[in-house]
Amino acid sequence: MLVTLTPVFFNVASGRGFEPDKLALVRLLALVMGAAWLVKLLDGRKDRAATAAELSLFRHPLMWAAGALAVAYLVSTVFSLLPAISWWGSYTRLQGTYTTLSYMLIFAAVAAHLRRREQVDRLLDAISAAGFAVALYGILQHFGADPLPWGSGAIGRSASTAGNAVFMAGYLGMVVPLSIYRAYGCWFSGGLYAGPWHWLRRGVWLAVVVSEVLAMVFSLSRGPELGLVAGLASWAVVELSRHRPSWRGAISGAIALPLLLAALLNVPRGPLQAATDLPGIRLVSQFVESRGQSVSIRVELWKSVVAAMAPHDPIRTPQGQDDRFNSIRLIVGYGPEVTYEALARFLPEELMHLDPEQWDRPHNETLGSLISTGMLGALACLGLFASAFYWAFEWLGFVQSNHRWLYWCTVTLGVAGGGVVAVLGAGAPYVGMGLSGGLLAAAIAWPLLAGGRERIKGAGLQPGLLAALVAVLVMHFAETQFNFVISTTGLQFWVSLGLLLAVCSGRIEDDVIALPSSPARSTRVSGRSRFRGRGVDRAGPILYSPVLVCTVVLIALAYDFGRFRPGVIVLTLFIPSLLVAGILLGDDHRAAVMSWSIAGLSTLLFGLYELVALNGLIAGPGGDLSATVTSLLINTGMYCGLGVAALLLVAFTSGWTLSGSRIWSHGLRLTPAAMVLVVAVVTGFYWNIRPVQADMLNKIAGSAAADQEWDLALALGRESVMRSPGEAEFYTQMGSNDVLAAGAATDPAVQNHLMESALEALTTAERIDPLDPLHIDNVAKFWQHSIVLQPNDPRTEERIQTATADFDAALALSPYGPGLEKDRQQFREMLSLVLGRDEVAP
Repeated sequence: MLVTLTPVFFNVASGRGFEPDKLALVRLLALVMGAAWLVKLLDGRKDRAATAAELSLFRHPLMWAAGALAVAYLVSTVFSLLPAISWWGSYTRLQGTYTTLSYMLIFAAVAAHLRRREQVDRLLDAISAAGFAVALYGILQHFGADPLPWGSGAIGRSASTAGNAVFMAGYLGMVVPLSIYRAYGCWFSGGLYAGPWHWLRRGVWLAVVVSEVLAMVFSLSRGPELGLVAGLASWAVVELSRHRPSWRGAISGAIALPLLLAALLNVPRGPLQAATDLPGIRLVSQFVESRGQSVSIRVELWKSVVAAMAPHDPIRTPQGQDDRFNSIRLIVGYGPEVTYEALARFLPEELMHLDPEQWDRPHNETLGSLISTGMLGALACLGLFASAFYWAFEWLGFVQSNHRWLYWCTVTLGVAGGGVVAVLGAGAPYVGMGLSGGLLAAAIAWPLLAGGRERIKGAGLQPGLLAALVAVLVMHFAETQFNFVISTTGLQFWVSLGLLLAVCSGRIEDDVIALPSSPARSTRVSGRSRFRGRGVDRAGPILYSPVLVCTVVLIALAYDFGRFRPGVIVLTLFIPSLLVAGILLGDDHRAAVMSWSIAGLSTLLFGLYELVALNGLIAGPGGDLSATVTSLLINTGMYCGLGVAALLLVAFTSGWTLSGSRIWSHGLRLTPAAMVLVVAVVTGFYWNIRPVQADMLNKIAGSAAADQEWDLALALGRESVMRSPGEAEFYTQMGSNDVLAAGAATDPAVQNHLMESALEALTTAERIDPLDPLHIDNVAKFWQHSIVLQPNDPRTEERIQTATADFDAALALSPYGPGLEKDRQQFREMLSLVLGRDEVAP
């Protein structure tokens, strides 16, 4: 459900409807997953052997590598500039320590519970089905058939359900290798005499792969495309090294020659300088000597990271408090999700024009790990990828048992050598690219460097899956060196890592990953469904999987698009996504028809519900606070109810073969489990869904303020901060609405009350995040407004001094922060116009 829902879902009713809202669902479902796993472990105490085997997974070295990264995040959070933000995540991204630990819980759960061939097939098919829905919407956008009336966006670039072209391409680049793997298995199984259903599945798999690749091309995103090329190259190297060891020299030359040419093209005033202006080569030649705007912005951000990690005076808050841990920032970092505050002081003048959201990440995951979690986190991140590659290569037979040290020496030399070459050749800002490039080079080249191959482990294991997973990891690692981790790529990475660990730990049965094919075939025997090779106890998962995936995909699309041109959406997006999902996961045409029927009926009922109950929430405030809040609760409650219904469906279909007496005894035993799950759902809802509700109310409050419905706007602002009292953004919006309402008020008493409320809200936002220069700037502009509203007030001189000090404090935190100097200049102009002053009094 996670891999299906997260990529497709977004929330048009929210002000930040993509990344944070996706992650809210990920964190909620991860919490429920963890609670269910705990209940399972406690319930299985009688079967000590099974429980011990499951817990033994945590002794695997790859799990220890992930644990080291978790420890680095926790340590960095403790020493963070803003520990609360580092734990919960920022308003814009939500990628805090809590989210990272949720990813890791999903990783461990996937690794611990994958056992059989059909489980792996279902997981891969669900990933591909969701990827097709995302790709199809991106293709529709490219051809101008987007049914949603977006107010802005990247014109000419497909962004799909990710809200950003680079984000969409980064996700699809991780799905493409898995889709190719499954498509290959479908095409080369069954033979020429396969039935019509199998030929239909072959055609659908081909359409899925083509659609995902086309959507990536239409995104016009260089980083993800280069990452996909690197991933497919690593896959080709692994497969050719396995099947054609004698071709190692030719493969090495085919890889080394393009890399050498790319390196020469990026040498300033180098031997190939004349070719750098050719249209097909220009993009490849702009990694070091940056002439493109996107590259130059990244380079300036990398320079800021290097300056922030070098020795410097401690960061000081406006209240005069110095950073107590300034001397160890290189070791522990500034904390997850506080890169915006850490870089504010070091932002160069060249980036004054940027929106703050564009520089809250270095756009290089290695440098991002360094500034967030220090050397501990950066080394742990590199070590996690190196460990994943090691265990994949070891299982594939490319690491001989007596030469394991050679792999680690090669990786260490590659990382260190890449870093040294980057620093000496291009400068310190490129150290992140050098370290990551060295690791990638070592990982791709290792199958070529390895000598004789040992026998592949597992009698019936098909190593093609491991090769595809290596391609996914290479693609993700390469792509994030030009971007950063988002909800869908982070989830996909940890799910893929869990699948790799399940294989490499020997937990999957030998016949699980035989040559990929369609799920186990079903036949009709005596009027009842029987499933070959697995028995009737496997019938539940085989039937509920296509139903679940089809329903989740379709209802997610209905939630996203149901209110906008539903007829067009049904024809261009709903029906193709439904048909593809049912065919990919359907055992035969009967299972597919069942999936289509249930998913279609569920979506129809959900759509009718939305049109009747939720119309007021999106159309506008309507002037009724209670009706708006009630509609909001119904909106989020209905969608979260989808997750609960899906879990109940899984539980029911998994146990439908139990006899009546066993169901009764099993139900009694599950009563404590149900209580634990209820607590997990309630806690997860409070932690994750209430902030989403607050953001939806905050968006409606902004619309009400724009329509000058001040009473409703102010009431909704109070409702939003009640649901998320720790989010500075909501206090900022509430204070802004108070100031605007005060400007429209005619009664001096009402005006004073509103200004007092605004000051309290804006100072609360500053107290929550005292290192954000924009919060201090907002307080300074509040004093400016108060002077304009009451120019003859006896406290005007005091307000001028306070505003001046706040503007100076904001500029002290970020000398070249976007708009800060402009705001101070406008304040001076206001003094000249309103009070007749030429300059601010000292």
